[in-house]
Amino acid sequence: NGVNSYINLPLSLANLTNPTVNNVSIAVGFIPLEIHPNFWDYALISGYMYNWFVSIPGNVPTAYIYNSAGTLYSVSSGVTVSVGSYAEVVAMYNTAYNIYIYVNGRFSGNGMWSGNYVEATQYMRIGMRGSSYVYAYISYALITQKLFSASNISNLYSNKIVSGPGLVMFLDATFYNGQQY
Repeated sequence: NGVNSYINLPLSLANLTNPTVNNVSIAVGFIPLEIHPNFWDYALISGYMYNWFVSIPGNVPTAYIYNSAGTLYSVSSGVTVSVGSYAEVVAMYNTAYNIYIYVNGRFSGNGMWSGNYVEATQYMRIGMRGSSYVYAYISYALITQKLFSASNISNLYSNKIVSGPGLVMFLDATFYNGQQY
């Protein structure tokens, strides 16, 4: 049911996920278990101070980022993923303040953000944002310090091949004997 099913990642990753310093790509494979309309909750993965996060409001993968003035920017994929069906989302933030989102290997949207980046003071989390847990099985989570190319995204979605350069974090449920987390 998602309750107490999350992972905190160390604060030491903070500088590695700052999109004003490094390009950042975030990928998550998951199976949604319920539909939740509220973007504040049910994040698949969230950055420090929740400055960036990828969520599935109404089962539509969406990438978000806050600036230091508290303005929230978002890019919706416009793609509805089905309860009980496997999906993958890739969100990319680059140093030119662009946001890109792909769902199931296909480009699904882009936008821009502006302002100063919110510096890290809290853990990055997988499967939780604030005190709300995502209602989904998460098969893997991946963060890199580079933008994925179309062929990187295709290989990730079709062949489950991850391009290694710039890899910051990769967690795969099979490392836990196939248990869902």
